[in-house]
Amino acid sequence: MTASRKRYENKIVLVTGGATGIGKITSAAFAREGASVVFTDLSAEHGPAFEAQLREQGWQARFVQSDVTDPAQSEGLIADIAQRHGRLDVAVNNAGGILAPDELGTGVHDTLEEGWNKNIALNLSGVFLGMKYQIRQMLKQGGGAIVNTGSIAGLIVDVDFTSLSYSTAKAGMIHMSKWAAVMYAKNHIRVNVVAPAAVATEATKAFLSDEMKSFLAGQSPMQRMSEPEEIANATLWLCSDEAYGVTGVTLPVDGGIAAK
Repeated sequence: MTASRKRYENKIVLVTGGATGIGKITSAAFAREGASVVFTDLSAEHGPAFEAQLREQGWQARFVQSDVTDPAQSEGLIADIAQRHGRLDVAVNNAGGILAPDELGTGVHDTLEEGWNKNIALNLSGVFLGMKYQIRQMLKQGGGAIVNTGSIAGLIVDVDFTSLSYSTAKAGMIHMSKWAAVMYAKNHIRVNVVAPAAVATEATKAFLSDEMKSFLAGQSPMQRMSEPEEIANATLWLCSDEAYGVTGVTLPVDGGIAAK
């Protein structure tokens, strides 16, 4: 009996922000499914050790330290992947987050330009730069799949538990993803978004108080935070041939919060 073929066997997959949190779980999930995974992070603190961990499992993985907000690094990353592998089948633009000095619940009148600029650069411009060079490569090779990690903050307004710049960036990223999905559908390039709410990552479990974790879980109709594996599973499905007819979609993985 021959072993069943893995979904991503012989596929080249890029995951930005792939050394920690949701990105780490997503990188491992793709590698487990047979992909050759290139994962990036701004810092080299966690990447090399995680690469070694994946390789010990017999999986194909390579860490690259890269800043998604730097145009030259974004272009160089894709050029390097193309040179080494000849193609890029899947890109997951996962790098993101709320950066200081932005604060939750700050109004338009109190938002600092520094916080606005940093959060737009990471959560919107960083995805734009990634897609720009990813799509150029996918046009050359005749297709590919992109999933951008969004947030329900880009779908609904909760002024107390997110920030203006982060929410605006995620909303813009969702619209940009739809734009790209429509424009490049004829080129067999699919673009979708996964939109989590609060996710029980290693950092969330370690640094949030039990009271805050309980509060966040209570926002969901399912009365729980999402697990990072659930975000990864949604991403893998959207990038797979099983979802070939799906493009321009924003898929909330939030326990029903966006449906309220």
